[in-house]
Amino acid sequence: MFSRLCQIIFLALISTIISSCGSGGKTNTAVNETPVKVSASQIVFKSANGVQLASLSGGVVDPSIKVLAENVTIDNTSNALKSDNLQDALDKEIAVSLQKTLTGQTWNITNKTSDTTYAGTTGVGVVKFNDDGTMTLLSGGFAAIGKVSGSENSFCNIPQTINYELISNDIVYVSASVKSRTDSNTYTEDTVLKIASRTKDKIVVTGTGGCGNLGFERISVLTPQNDSTTVNKRISKAMSHI
Repeated sequence: MFSRLCQIIFLALISTIISSCGSGGKTNTAVNETPVKVSASQIVFKSANGVQLASLSGGVVDPSIKVLAENVTIDNTSNALKSDNLQDALDKEIAVSLQKTLTGQTWNITNKTSDTTYAGTTGVGVVKFNDDGTMTLLSGGFAAIGKVSGSENSFCNIPQTINYELISNDIVYVSASVKSRTDSNTYTEDTVLKIASRTKDKIVVTGTGGCGNLGFERISVLTPQNDSTTVNKRISKAMSHI
């Protein structure tokens, strides 16, 4: 009788343990369940002083919670970011490397300047930043570097070779060998390009050198061409490294 009672108690205990394991603790999130998104203002940063809040009004902070960057939403009302989530912003707008983005691609140029040198057909242009540290002005004008393609009807000297050096993620040094349209002599012209803004789909640069009204800053806006031979290429060699 005692042995039978022990068996019953043992089976009851086993049943209770199995039931507890199946129902206790946190439940798993369904595979097709929409992920929880949080505001960027609720992101927790880790520092030497421990966990700190970027900004949070009320609520209890759980430092063990981890949220994918793609699930962090961005409030675009108070900034110039185009992205809807943190991952896109990091990939396309915030962490853009000029070396990786600019080099090896062909870009359309739109010039923003009152300099009449870059009116008409030279108001737009096409340039390719080659992997070897040279650029090719394929057509039109590039106001920020003060150059006009040799095929254009212009008084500006004809570019023979244009070299560029990425000094930093914000500065590009441009040195060109140009041929005079009047005496056929060859001269050297240089320009410092300042990167006003950069994303993977638009780079805004300014410069004052080269042909045209000197001493006045000119703006050129670069947008990438959808060219399968150049898109996604990465630099293999260059004049300098960022």
